[in-house]
Amino acid sequence: MAEAKKTAAVVKTDMKKTPEAAKESVVEKVAAKVEKKAEKVEHKVEQAAAEVRKTAADIKTAEKKKADDLKTTEKKAAAELKTAEKKAAADIKTAEKKAAADIKTAGEKTAADIKTAEKKTAAAAKNAAKKPSRAVKPAAHKAAAAAKTAVRKAASTVKKEAEKAAAAAKEAHVAETNETVVLQYLGKEIPYSELVDRAADAWKAAGKAEAALKEIKVYVKPEENKAYYVLNDGEEIGSFDI
Repeated sequence: MAEAKKTAAVVKTDMKKTPEAAKESVVEKVAAKVEKKAEKVEHKVEQAAAEVRKTAADIKTAEKKKADDLKTTEKKAAAELKTAEKKAAADIKTAEKKAAADIKTAGEKTAADIKTAEKKTAAAAKNAAKKPSRAVKPAAHKAAAAAKTAVRKAASTVKKEAEKAAAAAKEAHVAETNETVVLQYLGKEIPYSELVDRAADAWKAAGKAEAALKEIKVYVKPEENKAYYVLNDGEEIGSFDI
């Protein structure tokens, strides 16, 4: 501002002291200076506009990256959950096959033991029949006792093997794999188990027996900040904030 005043004062003085041609020259000089300053101002405005455009582009890029990262995390979590479910199903199927095979083996072994005992009993009875009449009765009693013992032993073996196989099958059903699926969204970390527990709590809050809950499905929609649950194939439906 001070410089402009000074320039105006010089122009005024020159106009008083110089002829008409000199006045025009001074006006041209002033116009040139004003134009130069205007160019500087325009340049600064263009620089500021470029900075604003760059900032807007950076913000847009950051938002896109954040959305892509969230999408990738959701896909990864869904894939891990699917893999865990497949593995659990495969483990249960394997355990059931093993239990069935154990029961079958136990049954075959028992049948073989009974058959062997019957053969021994028949042989003992046959031998007893060949001996004098006084020896027939004790031998027959002995053979019958041996057969009875063999049958009891075989039955006990079957029972033990069946109980063992049933316990193995039950163990396979209740065995828990140390696997965790976590939903990461907007700085939050929510374990899958927590979502399932909250859905189960909704079932109990509705006044229904915990033992009656057989199926839990949870659908997570991070963009709505909600989790939707369907219990026992639609018997109870609702949602909660995540």
